Amino acid sequence: MRPCCPEPMKTNREPVRFSTKRHGVTIEATLRYSPSCFNAHAHYGVAYADLIESGIRRVWNTSLTVDERLALAVARYCRENGLSHGAPEPGETYTVRMVLYRDTKHGMLYGDGVLPPVRSIPVRLARSTLLPSRVGSPFWRRGWGIFRRFQLESLGLNWSRRARGRMTMAPYRHIWQIEPVAAHEFGHLMGLGDAYGAIYRYYSAAPGTDNYLMRSNRALSSEELAMVFDAQRENRMQFFPKRFERAQFKAGFQKEIARLKKQLDEAEKKRSKDPSA
Repeated sequence: MRPCCPEPMKTNREPVRFSTKRHGVTIEATLRYSPSCFNAHAHYGVAYADLIESGIRRVWNTSLTVDERLALAVARYCRENGLSHGAPEPGETYTVRMVLYRDTKHGMLYGDGVLPPVRSIPVRLARSTLLPSRVGSPFWRRGWGIFRRFQLESLGLNWSRRARGRMTMAPYRHIWQIEPVAAHEFGHLMGLGDAYGAIYRYYSAAPGTDNYLMRSNRALSSEELAMVFDAQRENRMQFFPKRFERAQFKAGFQKEIARLKKQLDEAEKKRSKDPSA
């Protein structure tokens, strides 16, 4: 087996590195956790940072059957980066290996290892009544990102290889909530837009994506991996197709308002019972 060929890099300011070979890719990412992420989970006694990384590894360490879309994306990536090992053919198996590092501030205590200084991706733990787990850009990068891709999703996440955003995780009670959501949010850090029926998708899910990571948090698909390669090659976030249907948007918006009202009512009841909460 030929050794991995790392992507040529002009700088070490990118928090994610790709190393490709004929039938697989190793993706290395450096994360920087806020102190609250090292608090032990109340039910599992494990740090939230460990649960987040477990969820990312569980989904992103995978083997996929290559389709034409993925074969083309890998071929383009290899060609534009001067990699001579070639791309897989449709029908072959392609392996993804995910390696997570922690910023040197905490790496010696908690991480798998420490790389030479690189830009890291911030990860924090925060509870919010209205906002779920999410990935967003700092305020100085927000807003103008829509002019790069003309996508509503770019208002909050102005993605680039160097500035992938900040992951905010809600402190979920159960591991079956934490791990899939962490893998989904990591997908945004890798340059993937959502596929489920969010408001910025006009409440219309992307067709044919029922089992996709960016729709149901289930598994990384070959199409999503192809989009990751395209994002890395083009230095632009990749989005699933969307369409506007008035009736569907109206129904989705009404459902969203009802959900938010229920959340606010539940939060108010909780505060009235426990003012210190």
